[in-house]
Amino acid sequence: MPGDTTVKTEAFQDSVRKKTDVEAGRVVEAAEKEREAIINGAREYGINRSFETVSRRSAEIKTECRKRVSRANADANRSVLSKRAEMVEAFFRGIREKLVAFTKTPEYAKFLERRLDEANGEKAVYNWVIIQMREQDLPLAEPLLEKYPGLHSEASALVKLGGFILHYQKERQYLDKTLDRFLEREKKNFVFNGELIV
Repeated sequence: MPGDTTVKTEAFQDSVRKKTDVEAGRVVEAAEKEREAIINGAREYGINRSFETVSRRSAEIKTECRKRVSRANADANRSVLSKRAEMVEAFFRGIREKLVAFTKTPEYAKFLERRLDEANGEKAVYNWVIIQMREQDLPLAEPLLEKYPGLHSEASALVKLGGFILHYQKERQYLDKTLDRFLEREKKNFVFNGELIV
């Protein structure tokens, strides 16, 4: 019987070993599947995190690029406007110099007379109207005072380039026919409309 017990024990051990091997196989297989699922989950999580990081960084780069382009455009616009302003100033400085030279010619006296005639057409020149001029232009007022009796002349620091201002004392009104005002108006017209009337 001891041989029987040994055979039975070995059979029992074989049976347990087989069941253990099957169970161990199932546990290993389940562990392997879980390991695969964990790896796949981690891989998917990593890909998603990488995508989020790349997307966020891409958006940051685009925003920074837009800011840089916007700053560059603003700088370029400022530079263009500054250069344009310099050119306009130089252009009108040249016109100013020509006007100053014109006031030293004999034609300037005729110009003043024509301007006064035009002004008279706009608002009649009568007694107690004062023609304000540059100090150096006062001698040129003599023929104008003869043509328009009752007109009086006086020097004015408001007139710098030439021309005159008519001061209608009774109405407390002024009619500005100075070269200063003309040049200022033409400069504004040129800057805003690109037009110049000389």
